[in-house]
Parts: sequence; C-alpha cells; structure tokens
Amino acid sequence: PLVIVLDDCQWIDATSWSMIAEICEKVDAVSAILAFRPMLDQGNSVLDLLAKKPATQIIQLGELSQDEVASLLSQSLGIEEVPRAVAVAVHEHSEGNAFYSQELGYSLLDAGVIKIEGNKCVVTEELDHFEFPATVEKVVDGRVDALIPEYQLTLRIASVIGRIFELQSLSHIHPIEADRGKLPDYLSSLADLNFTPLHNPPPDQSNIFKHAIIHEVLYSQLLSSQRVSLHQLLAKWIERQHTAHLERYSATLAHHWKSAENPYKAMHYFRLASENALKEGAYAEAVHFLIETLACLAKSEQIIPLHQHSRLYRMLGEAHLGLGEFTLAKDELKKGLSILGRPWPNRVTLATLRETFKQFRFRYGLIRAVADLELDLEESEIVEYLGHVFY
Repeated sequence: PLVIVLDDCQWIDATSWSMIAEICEKVDAVSAILAFRPMLDQGNSVLDLLAKKPATQIIQLGELSQDEVASLLSQSLGIEEVPRAVAVAVHEHSEGNAFYSQELGYSLLDAGVIKIEGNKCVVTEELDHFEFPATVEKVVDGRVDALIPEYQLTLRIASVIGRIFELQSLSHIHPIEADRGKLPDYLSSLADLNFTPLHNPPPDQSNIFKHAIIHEVLYSQLLSSQRVSLHQLLAKWIERQHTAHLERYSATLAHHWKSAENPYKAMHYFRLASENALKEGAYAEAVHFLIETLACLAKSEQIIPLHQHSRLYRMLGEAHLGLGEFTLAKDELKKGLSILGRPWPNRVTLATLRETFKQFRFRYGLIRAVADLELDLEESEIVEYLGHVFY
C-alpha cells in the first residue's frame, strides 16, 4: 500500500483538492494523510465530501500536554530531555501550542537561559527572571532582533520573495552587493538556527521559512517603501529571466506588481493568470484572479476597449458557471452585456440568438479588426454562456 502525506493543506488550491479527491476515489491501495488548520464546513466542497466518507478518520489535534511539550523541546533542541522546570514554564506560556513551544525553546537558548552541553540541557539562569514574550509573533521578533544585522537583512529581503525563496532571486534583489557572495553561508547558519531550512539543494538552491508566522513577522518589519521597491525589482527580474514563458509566472508576477503598487501591470498578469486557470478548469482560482483584475483596472483608472472590459465579466461568468454558481454566473454575464450596451435577452429569444451567433462566429470569426465586430463577437460569447445558464 502507498501512503501520501500532505501538510499545510489549508494552502492547497482547488485543482489540487480535485486531484486528491480523484486519487482517493479511483486509486486502489492508497491512503492519504492530510494535515491542515481547522477548515471543515468552511466552503471547501471536496474536503467536506472526503470528511463524510466512511473510510475517513478525522483526528482533532488539541493543545499539547506538559509531557508532550517536554518531548517536543527535546527533539527540537536535539537532546535527551529538558529539565522539568523548563517544560513547565514553556507549557504555561505557550498553552500547549506546538510552534509557540518550539520558538520559546529556541528563544531561551538564544538568550542564554539554557545551554546545550553534549546531549544535556542545562539551566544557566533563573527562569523566573526571563521575560516570556506574550505572543508567538513577539517570540519571533525577539529571536530576529538577537541575530547579527547581516542575517536580519537577509531574512527580511527573502520574505519579499515568498515563504519559499530561491537563492538566485535573493542574490539578485539583495541591496548589499558585497554580501551577495556570502548568502549561501548566511542561509546555512540561518537553517541551523531553525529560521530557513533548506528546501531544494544546490545548484538550484531554495530555502523555506520554517513557519508561515516567521515569514509574516519578517515581512511586516519592512517599511512600505522598501516593500514596493523590492517587489518591483523582483518582478522586473522575473520578466527578464522568463521572457519566453511569462504566462507560467503570471500569478507570481501579478502578486509582485500589485505589491509594487503598479495596478496596470498587475491587471495584465492577473488577466493572464485567470485565462490559465480557466483553461485548466481551476474555476475558484479564476474567480479570484478576475476579481483582482477588475480591482486593479478600477485602481489604475485605465480605459480599455469595451469588448475587453466586457470579456472580463464574461470570463467571470464562465468561472462561476464552472463552479455551478448559476445565479452569480448570470449576474456577471449581464454586466458584460451592459458594458457592450446590448439588451438583456429573454428566454424566448435566447435560443434563437445562440444559433444566430454560432453562424456569425463561423462566418466572420477570422475578421476581428473592426471595432463593432469585436463587440458583436463578445456578445455572441456571452449569449453562448447564458444558454448554458438557462438550459
């Protein structure tokens, strides 16, 4: 038998969820273990369906006990066991949260409250004198502040790239040229300190922030102007590196251009990403990308041709239709027709219009230079999808 283990499933996209469901349904002798934050009954139809299957076993993980915290700290610090006083103090302040407990253990080590001698943990100061951070974010803040400036800067720059970041990308946007050649050593040390373990080995090295909270805390430490500048630098570099295959990086580029406060460029790539999502049947992602496209269009105050503006709502209608959301699909298609200045067809004329426009596209589909023809062709596409909604 084969066992597939997937962690952090709260980040999985709709297409991947569909693939998981298909594997569980059609492949014999396969067991899947899915770990995720609480997300049942939150609109994920595939997960809710899997949860109702007789063979599915749901295990709710609660807070760790004091003994479990002690075991976790021992494993994290690479020792036989931690002193009971340490386990009690960490459990009391973390309330059994696994990540919080780990970070408190590292924080005690960084602060010199405990030290490792061989495979033993020794308390060097009274725990009562140590000021335990009130939140896990403050723990991470404190650990970052204790690093040398070169490490701090490296982590903050890497946070712009994403939770997983490539050494090549980091080297390109790192502002201090003299430090770029030292980045492999910096990242090795930061991996040892449990900030950014290796994700993919050289020559195409990438590292990953150990936890999403570490990534979020570091990104929040950048000034707004720094984020804008770094996202813009990164987006331009990706464009140069992948000129021939920009559509593959459309979602990434959309994110970076949006964060760089360039809504016009972001709109372009969100539209590309939505087209890719529709082709792949990733309708939930398509809806998200199209909503972002329309938001960027409004923010950019750019005027685009009517047929292109209408097409965005037609694509949004198509995506909702793919999700079985017929009312939403109809509403978006109606907006598309309104932008074209075309009337809303009633059910009696809809079937006739569909056939008429099919013939229209067949005969004149190759002639797309005339502005009025573009409007007519877009109207024909909308009417076609309306036919699917009503019939």
